[in-house]
Amino acid sequence: MLDLVRAGVGLSLARDALAMAERQERGLAVAEDVRLPCALSFIWKRDRGDEPVITEALEVLARVWGDTAGMTTRYSGNKERER
Repeated sequence: MLDLVRAGVGLSLARDALAMAERQERGLAVAEDVRLPCALSFIWKRDRGDEPVITEALEVLARVWGDTAGMTTRYSGNKERER
């Protein structure tokens, strides 16, 4: 996304530290006093959901962030896997 902004053909959300660095190093404009509470999602192409690298990444995410909501991880279409 930042490549599009740097090229002058896009807009992007960015974490504060990254936005400040881009402003300082590359002269990008940053909307002042705009803070957005937001959740990030881990996404992948649906037809690749059963690939080992994807399933391992989901395992790592579950270990790092835990399952605080007691929900399942949905992957590869409609399949569900209990954590």
